Amino acid sequence: MLPVTVRVAGTCGEWVQGWLDGEAVLVSCPIDQRIEVRLTRSADGSVCLPAGCTKAACALERVRALLGQAHAGARVDILNPLPRGRGYASSTADIVGVSVAMAAALGAELSPEQLGRLACEIEPSDGIMFPGWSLFAYRSGKWHQPLGEGVCLPLVILDPGESVDTVIFNRKLDLQRVRALEPQTRESLALMVEGLRCRSAECIGAAARLSASAYQQVAASRLVEQAMGWAQALHAYGPVRAHSGSIVGIVFDTDFAALDAITWLRRRFAGEVVFTHTACEGVGRAQNGITQRRVPDERSQ
Repeated sequence: MLPVTVRVAGTCGEWVQGWLDGEAVLVSCPIDQRIEVRLTRSADGSVCLPAGCTKAACALERVRALLGQAHAGARVDILNPLPRGRGYASSTADIVGVSVAMAAALGAELSPEQLGRLACEIEPSDGIMFPGWSLFAYRSGKWHQPLGEGVCLPLVILDPGESVDTVIFNRKLDLQRVRALEPQTRESLALMVEGLRCRSAECIGAAARLSASAYQQVAASRLVEQAMGWAQALHAYGPVRAHSGSIVGIVFDTDFAALDAITWLRRRFAGEVVFTHTACEGVGRAQNGITQRRVPDERSQ
């Protein structure tokens, strides 16, 4: 049986997170740091996943049930370098990668909408399953709005090493405070759309800064405040915050400017400083020798 390989981007938190039209929404900031899922069908019907990957195991079970092959076996290897609980979308990447790989191994292809709903049935999720950059109702998974093709931008991530239990965070989230952010969310989204249209780091960074600042009313972060000042001092943009994590990113126009800033930032920040780029999309197509067919999305029928 041919193995299936799927690569899924992590994130540096979210460009925008807030409230729109009765829903908690976000725009993920995918980065060029990816997990890899390798899946091989097992002839004896057994299922084997890495220890501790309970959310990926849940996704596998749901995909098998959706495709009417609840007893299909699989061996899954997940190569995931993304730290967990910090805002890198590690769990969402696991869920999406395993779901795409299992479907492909069964000769099917799930739509991004199906992947979004499936992921949100397990936990509030990032929007890395959609092409380009999208606005996503990340708690219900009911809808998304494409914003345009993503932009590859230099990004420096400030990682303090602190983990956040996202399940507990989202369970305790004060949605009344999030609802109050709708005006800023609309303004941030308008800046993001314009930034994508013009391919402007400055405009995209302004969208992130407005959203990150507004979200301080929901979850205050000292690092966000520091990063705002550092971005201004470095003539950079952002910050891009992990709204339910600890990492914060600073956006630059050029690789040279970003690399030049790393030494400056390391003198001021006690945690890890990581250089990467934003990614234009979140998930790659499954690679295998199987002819794929798309499973009909019930909402389109």
